[in-house]
Amino acid sequence: MNAQSTDKITLDELLAGMKTTDNYDYLKIILTKNANRTIPQEYLMVTQTGFQVIRLLDVDFGNNGIIMTLQDVQSGMTKKITIDADDQRFKFLLISWQDIQQMVLKENRPHDGLLEFDF
Repeated sequence: MNAQSTDKITLDELLAGMKTTDNYDYLKIILTKNANRTIPQEYLMVTQTGFQVIRLLDVDFGNNGIIMTLQDVQSGMTKKITIDADDQRFKFLLISWQDIQQMVLKENRPHDGLLEFDF
């Protein structure tokens, strides 16, 4: 399917397309089961305009898309967002808040300013 399509897909069709083709590669990370992750889970949500810590409360499928229930950790406000299964444009990135905390804790030395990387 392409972004212009008006055909609705079922969850079974979406999962089959993810398993046997690369049609939905951009959705695979959202729907992949990870043994050490449960819902609710906190994430750093990065959008084109900013970032914030959110709590992913639920993930569902309906109306041709993935429906995510998100809660702003600071305000407690909850919002449902739908990711159209056929829309490949960047909407946001979710990075595990637990992974970020573990990376920071593993770093034992203080940093003065920016880090330098040798390539």
